Amino acid sequence: MIFGKLGGRHKKILPHLIPGWKWIFCKNICSSPLTSLQKANKSDGWLTLFSSDEPDVIIGLLEKYPEFRDIYGEAYQICLNIEKVMEMFSEELYMLDRNTEKYMIDVMQNEFGQARNDLQEAKDSLAIKQNVLIETQNDLAEAKNDLDRMGEKYIQSVRNAVEIMRSMGLGEQEIMGRLCGQYQLGEGQAKEFL
Repeated sequence: MIFGKLGGRHKKILPHLIPGWKWIFCKNICSSPLTSLQKANKSDGWLTLFSSDEPDVIIGLLEKYPEFRDIYGEAYQICLNIEKVMEMFSEELYMLDRNTEKYMIDVMQNEFGQARNDLQEAKDSLAIKQNVLIETQNDLAEAKNDLDRMGEKYIQSVRNAVEIMRSMGLGEQEIMGRLCGQYQLGEGQAKEFL
């Protein structure tokens, strides 16, 4: 491709192919060029155009395919203006950075949206669990109230029984024995009712 000054017969031939050009060739890291243009088709010519660093091959290619002259001329002009090439790469890198930034923002917004959805689901689940807990606490409080009422009724029924047994003229030992047997109380508990 274009870079490195030409000398000899190439310096004389190339300006006649495309007048006004100062011919310079540069090496390309692509695969080796075609050495015989007689066997080459147009596809091979394209590959050779952008991979050859041999002036003879390029001259032969431009003679065989004159439509390549404008393309090669444009590539030559680009290589002459290194600042423009660097500017072109700078613009591409800027676009790549901008696109990467947009992509990263999109990814973060998606992740943020997913995290927000997950958080909302967790809040909803927590609210459901809190409601279940509140219902359970209410049920427990109601059951405790029921137990307290039943306990009060039990205590009242034991006191009533003690009063009835006293009105029948039973002694404290006998009342205590009946309380322990009928109400399944211990002696200490039975004494509290006497």
